[in-house]
Amino acid sequence: MSTVRRPIHVRIAVRLPARIPLRAGARNLPRYYSTASPAPPNSLSPRIPISAVFTVLTIFGVAATSYGLYEFYSMFTLWPKDGGLRDDLRAGIKAQHSQNYNLAERFLRRAYDTALTLPPDAFGPSPWLKISGIACKLGQVLEQAEELQKAYDVYQQCFESLQVANNLTIPERRRAIALATHLAHLTEVLQKPEAEEESYRAWGVDQFVKIYKDVTGGGDDALLKLDAPVPLTNTTGAQSDSESKAEEDLGLPKWLTQSEAEEFENALEGLGTFYARRGNVQYALSLYLRAISLILPPASPQLRAAASPERRCHAAQIMSSISSLVLSSPPSSPTSTSPDASPSDTAAPLPLAQAQSWASKSLEISTKALTDLEADVKKREGWFGFLSRRKKEEKAAQEGEVDELGECAKVWAVGMFNLGIILEMQNDFKAAQSHFASALAKSKEIGLAEGVAEAEDALARVRMRIMRGVVLPPPSNGKGKDNGKGKGNNGGRNNGNGTGEKECRETEVVAIGAAEAK
Repeated sequence: MSTVRRPIHVRIAVRLPARIPLRAGARNLPRYYSTASPAPPNSLSPRIPISAVFTVLTIFGVAATSYGLYEFYSMFTLWPKDGGLRDDLRAGIKAQHSQNYNLAERFLRRAYDTALTLPPDAFGPSPWLKISGIACKLGQVLEQAEELQKAYDVYQQCFESLQVANNLTIPERRRAIALATHLAHLTEVLQKPEAEEESYRAWGVDQFVKIYKDVTGGGDDALLKLDAPVPLTNTTGAQSDSESKAEEDLGLPKWLTQSEAEEFENALEGLGTFYARRGNVQYALSLYLRAISLILPPASPQLRAAASPERRCHAAQIMSSISSLVLSSPPSSPTSTSPDASPSDTAAPLPLAQAQSWASKSLEISTKALTDLEADVKKREGWFGFLSRRKKEEKAAQEGEVDELGECAKVWAVGMFNLGIILEMQNDFKAAQSHFASALAKSKEIGLAEGVAEAEDALARVRMRIMRGVVLPPPSNGKGKDNGKGKGNNGGRNNGNGTGEKECRETEVVAIGAAEAK
């Protein structure tokens, strides 16, 4: 019997290293996970259901809509409900925001007609402030619709109603002054008789003087003196909270929401510009100087330093107007003045030097004001300021107004151009060329078409004179040399038709300055 050998099974234990060593120079390779496989345990990938996103957006939209409706229907609660006045105001404002001016006119005109039929007691204190506010809102809508004559008729009717009303408060009297100033502006735009414009402008200044006399007990001309204090800061009677809220509901135009000092400045400047067009240099200069003294009081450095950039730009604009006016006045005029002259100065400078002094001061002030205004705007609007800036510019254009930054930039461009004209008259063509180039660049930046055209023409002219070596004759104190049919004017060279070279340059200064003053 043979024996069967069974296989012997031997278990051999093999120790494997816990980690296989990498060869020299090898780098640890990153681990990649398939998109089909589940994410590793340590990975953070929160999953938000789509339904939750839509729920949040829906809640947010409902909340925003509810808040907007609440804000809208909480307006005009201070206005009477009689005759559907409150509802018509809401509908008119809503239509205006939608730029449906025909519908806005219909609702606001019906609201105004209703307001005229209600007793004054229905509007609370200062009833004519609210009634005239409706008229001014209607006029604003008509101006936006380019119906200037219809807007003029509405403003005129409201102005006449204020004149015959009894026991007007000081804010109501100021409203009448603002209406008179704006009516004068529309009178000029619509090319109505000059006597009508003068009556509105003179009435506005006269009423300010009367208010100041009634409040302070001063003389008839106390407010027009250059050393008089800034008027009526706390003496004209501030509006109550309800009156301010009612005007806020309407969203009145900018020319109705100014301070008393700004209203007086505009009234003085407007009347001064009218007299400048009529050639009454003495009256115009007096009114211009008083307007500047309200913004930059000569005896108060603190108030000058506290003036806002917008008001300083306004002062620079008036100084530019004075520069243009001085060029057309005789050198022996008793109104000759200088921005840096002291009361003891007795010698009157030549008109050209005097005009250069005012133009240089205007450019100096507008440069500093524009820099400060740009810094304020950037600080106020933050990183995304360009978005709010564009929205503000669109709103200003829609309401027929100019925002503060754009207005100040225009004043700077006009001042730079005007000073270039004066330098050209002094045969300093290189400096004039530099000023014209700066004015051209700023005009292009802000979209000032007239400034671009004027600056390009001036640049071409001075470059041609530099190439040809042409030198203008010096001013001869109003005694020009006649080379043709007529007599040279303003000490300039006559071109054969009685118009001197200097007069042509003066005309350019006055033309662009007057155009921007409008």
